[in-house]
Formats: sequence, structure tokens, C-alpha cells
Amino acid sequence: MIVAAQATRSGGKANEDVAGTAGTRAWVLDGATGIGSRNYVPEGPSDAAWLAQALSEQLALLDPGDRSPQDYFAEVIEAVAVRYRRLVPAYAAVPPYALPSAAGVWLRVAGDRLQLAHQGDCVAVVEQGAAISVFGIVDQTGLDDINGLVTARQAAGPVAGGLLDELGDELRARRSRLNQPGGYWMLGIDPRAAAAIAVEQFAALPGTRVLLCSDGYWRLVDHFHRYDAAGLLQASFEQGPDALLDELRALEAADPDCLKFPRVKPMDDATALILRL
Repeated sequence: MIVAAQATRSGGKANEDVAGTAGTRAWVLDGATGIGSRNYVPEGPSDAAWLAQALSEQLALLDPGDRSPQDYFAEVIEAVAVRYRRLVPAYAAVPPYALPSAAGVWLRVAGDRLQLAHQGDCVAVVEQGAAISVFGIVDQTGLDDINGLVTARQAAGPVAGGLLDELGDELRARRSRLNQPGGYWMLGIDPRAAAAIAVEQFAALPGTRVLLCSDGYWRLVDHFHRYDAAGLLQASFEQGPDALLDELRALEAADPDCLKFPRVKPMDDATALILRL
């Protein structure tokens, strides 16, 4: 496995995305920006940034061996949860919507198999010959049809403050469904979420190319419609993720009020990692 390139940029005060590699493993994590009134973890610029970094450190430290991704991630999440409880002694009193969570996509090469695990709205694009497979684009973050919600709010009239403020009650209600029966599952501090991780299997064919990215980078596809999945992978390899991030930031800057391309945040953290076998 050869990591061809990776790049990440913050869309705000703190970059809550992380990309990492270890041996024949690679991953991208996207911490869910907090919607509470404060941060609870004393370390790091935000709870979401702390969580993404803590998960990445455990993914680098712990080898999955021959375990299933679900069993492996349960151990990873439990290790992070232990750290969280130590740093936040009053963790039981943290409101449900303020618990840290993250989307993630993780890949490993094990023998003649390419294994992919994903949860939330990080994205993996796998190219094998002429075949393109895409995973993770279905939003599982509790913000179902968030673009429709944003569009409806903008159609109702001028937005006095930021959309995050305007939609705060709705977003907090949705985030409170985090890792709850009947809700949605995300990486965080609840090992039960590991059982809901989706796993894909491929033959580890030489020449396979893979793009792993956060939803911020994927905006080039689903918000700004500059590429389809195959085109984004090809452009990422030809131009490099940094060049694509330049393009993304220019598109975001050209629509600062999110009117032409409805979205919750004018700019989002964006991360991409490309590799080939």
C-alpha cells in the first residue's frame, strides 16, 4: 500500500478532521462540531478536535490482528472513553447533544483482501479497473436532509445570525439521538457504536486506487457539483488534494452567505487521503 498524498485544512478556528496511517492501515476522521454552549474536555481546541485526535492515536497504536472491524473499533472506542472519563469527571452530566462524536472511514490491507469500514458521512471511493465503488455518502449523522432544512430556512426570509444559531434547537434535538436505540450511531465514547460500523470487502488487486475523505472535501461533489466520484478521485491523483482544497475554498468564498449552495457552514474542515496498491 502506497499513500500517494494527503491534505487537510481547517474551515474555522480548529481543524476537527484527522487523517492517519499505520502499517497497511489508513483512515480519515471528522469530529462533529459541537453545538453546545461550551467544551468539556480541557485538552485541545474543541471536544470534536480532541476526539478525532484521540481516535486517530488509538487507531495507530492498536493493531486489529485477525479481529473483525467491529470488535477492533469497540476496543478503540473503549480506550478513548476511558481517557474522556478521566478528563471529564462529571461526564454523566454532559447533555446528550454535547457528547463528542465523529464520522470515520478506515481501510486496511490484510493478505489478499482490502477491508473498508465506515460510519457516518466520511467517504471512500475505490477504483479497480473500470469499476468505481463509493461508500459513506448516505448521511448517518442525525442531520437527515440537512440541506433541505437549510434551504427551507433561507426561503423563509433573511437569516439574522449564523445558520448554526438559527437552527440550534433543531440541531440539538437531532444530535441528542446520538448512539441511542432508534437514533443513529457514530464513533465517540460509546463502544456500542462499533457494532453498527459498515464493512466492505474487496480483493486487494494491484493498481487499486482509493480516496478517503471527510464530507468537507466531498462538498466538491454533493454541494458544488464540480465532480462526480470518479472525477474527484482522478483529479485528486492528477492534481493532488492540496490543489483540490484550493478549488474548494475558492468556491466557498464565492458564496459566503450560503445562498447559491445551501450549507450549514460557509466553510468546513476538509481532509483527503489518496493511496494505491
